[in-house]
This record gives sequence, structure tokens and C-alpha cells, in this order.
Amino acid sequence: MGVTLHLNIDKSVWEQTQLIAQEQGKTVSEMIENHFRAMIQSRKQKSEEIPLSPFVRDLMGSIPDAESDVDDINERGKIHAHVEKKHQ
Repeated sequence: MGVTLHLNIDKSVWEQTQLIAQEQGKTVSEMIENHFRAMIQSRKQKSEEIPLSPFVRDLMGSIPDAESDVDDINERGKIHAHVEKKHQ
């Protein structure tokens, strides 16, 4: 069941949106509906996430993940060694 939506937007925004819709082979209505669906899906995903305890949140980032940059890990080691040497 469709709903009629009345929008007040800048004329140049409307014209550019129409061009984008034509390029994508869609109507502006389809684009708007798809955008709203994406927002709804994102909201659902956020509400389904398991809340983390403050303890777990504090631990986040303390262990490098598999995607960490090796140079970043090496740099942290250099900083750690410098701090240890400084405080001996």
C-alpha cells in the first residue's frame, strides 16, 4: 500500500536527484524508499547487537586484530621500549 509524500526541497537538489534516478533507471520515489529501507535495516541491526559490558569495552583495541598493520605494531613496540628505557 503506497503513501503519498509531500517534500519541500531545493530545486537544484531535485534536478540533480532526477538525473541520478535516470542514470540508475529508477524513479526518485524508488530511490527515497530504498534509502528509508536502508535506514530501517541499519537501525534493526544496531538494536540486535549484543550490548557490551564496560569491562569488555575497556578491553577493545588492546589486542591487535589480524588486520592490524605490522608497521603499527612495530611502532608501538618502539614506543613501549622508549618509555621503559626512560623510566629505568
